[in-house]
Amino acid sequence: MRRRVLLAVAGWLVAAGLAVGVGLAAINVLGQGLAGPSVRPMSSLEIEQALATADRGASPVPETPTGPVTTPPASPSASPTGSTPRGQRFSSSGGSGLAYCVGDRAELAWWTPAQGFEVEDVQKGPARHAKVKFEGDDAEVEVELSCTPDGKLTERTKSETD
Repeated sequence: MRRRVLLAVAGWLVAAGLAVGVGLAAINVLGQGLAGPSVRPMSSLEIEQALATADRGASPVPETPTGPVTTPPASPSASPTGSTPRGQRFSSSGGSGLAYCVGDRAELAWWTPAQGFEVEDVQKGPARHAKVKFEGDDAEVEVELSCTPDGKLTERTKSETD
């Protein structure tokens, strides 16, 4: 009797271990493995090599929310002057984004709300004024962007608290 119980317990443990092993193998095969990532992260050397061979014509977006950068338009629209649109990051308590001028028209390339805010309204442009309104529990922030006749982006931020 005791031998029968030991065999049953041993059989159950083998079956449970086999089931766990098969489950882990199946998950690993699907590429979402619990036993480790199926994609190896790049080393520092690989990153440096990739950056060195990257297109040198692209301009990076600066870390600070001010200062113009060159960026392509988010939608296909040609600049009346034929020059590359000038982009500028903006930042407010409600959120941040990137806008640029196409001639004397402003257009939002992207926008993202700050933590605790959501996007209430967007007028992407291109238009005389591009706007994005961020709404939080206790505040509302509207960022309005426009372009001067010479193609420089201007920003106006309006904040309201409840």
